[in-house]
Amino acid sequence: MRQTFFVLFTLYHSYIQSMRFVHFSLLLAPLLLAGCDGERAVVEQEPVDVVGTWASEHFRQIDLLTLRSVQSITDPSRPGVGAIRITGAFEGEARYAFVQRAQDGALYAMAYTFEHTSRPWSTAGAFLRVAPNDISVVYANVVPEKEYASEDLPAGTLVVTSNEIRIARTVLSASDGSTVTVEGTLRPATMALPAGRESVVRTYTDVVTFAGQTLDVTFRADGTYAQQYRGFDGDAGPVVGTWTRSAPDSVRIALRWYGFTYAVHREGEALVLGITRDGCPYSDVQRCLRYREERFNLPSGSLTQHRERFESVMQPAQ
Repeated sequence: MRQTFFVLFTLYHSYIQSMRFVHFSLLLAPLLLAGCDGERAVVEQEPVDVVGTWASEHFRQIDLLTLRSVQSITDPSRPGVGAIRITGAFEGEARYAFVQRAQDGALYAMAYTFEHTSRPWSTAGAFLRVAPNDISVVYANVVPEKEYASEDLPAGTLVVTSNEIRIARTVLSASDGSTVTVEGTLRPATMALPAGRESVVRTYTDVVTFAGQTLDVTFRADGTYAQQYRGFDGDAGPVVGTWTRSAPDSVRIALRWYGFTYAVHREGEALVLGITRDGCPYSDVQRCLRYREERFNLPSGSLTQHRERFESVMQPAQ
């Protein structure tokens, strides 16, 4: 069970880290998405003003789910009822959570002291990984990151159901000998998803200026386009091309060998570029959909389509 727990949530944490790469890939390696037209996020009467230089601030992942019947899933964007209390070397209350299902049917949960679907993942805080008989608390986004863990706990110490996470008083230890104590009951918030039409589920938000990496893009009034990435090894050199308006709320960027289309809209001073793609672009669609059902703890066979939208939120460059 410890191995299953470790693999499941290591993959999730790696997934979060990889989303940062995906974000840069959307602009730095658009060949991966060539031919994918962006979803129009907002209908505008007037063309969205994109001219200027924009600095990438953070990005969002949004899941678009279509179901055969009305279902309910946990909603990590809202606080639930109750809390998992953490005391000791780190103190806080985990009030945001979601529940997912493993292939063997066992339920696992992630609980957070911060709301991570609209606030950047880089927010300092803690998240709990709860499995049938294992638990760990990661004090995240601090240097150094620290994990407190315990495994092979007595039966009944941890209870995870579709609508409740219950933890009896448990002491967790870090490699340096420091400890935290966790206990409490949390009923995660839920959201109802209708049948037969696409539902928007905001999944994840993160900053992109992590570890000294930045990305600037420039749309010039004469139709030329440039992007500049600065990373671990300095400037990658500018990428240049042209841009055209394919609709009032979308632009098409053409680089040397390929082109791609983004939906665009404004959120205050920010410019938002978005692209939507099939979440199951593989030959074995049903297997892919089953994996997504497990991820959202949906009944088997309930999901008919899954799409993903990636949005980059960019502020005017200083």
